[in-house]
Amino acid sequence: VKTANMISLPFADKKYDYVVSSLAFHNIKPASARVHALEEAVRVLTDNGSLIIVDTGHHKKEYTDALSSLGLEVIEAKTYGVSGWWTGPWMPTYSIIAKRDHS
Repeated sequence: VKTANMISLPFADKKYDYVVSSLAFHNIKPASARVHALEEAVRVLTDNGSLIIVDTGHHKKEYTDALSSLGLEVIEAKTYGVSGWWTGPWMPTYSIIAKRDHS
């Protein structure tokens, strides 16, 4: 385990097959910094790597759009509904699974 800044990861390019984030991206402000953190996550993925994000809030479309523009294929973007609410329906929990698109 290594503690690091999500917008400046101290890892080599294409180092990991999987990058997983749990309930973290929504804490990054402003939106441009969240996109930069997504760029960093994609940078460290291998050519066949997968990115898995579980998050809360209202940024799912922001993330899926950014990941698509970064060349990843969004395999799944699922909102968990009532069972995934944090304090109520205004804070949905969702997951995004994206993979490098080599088609």
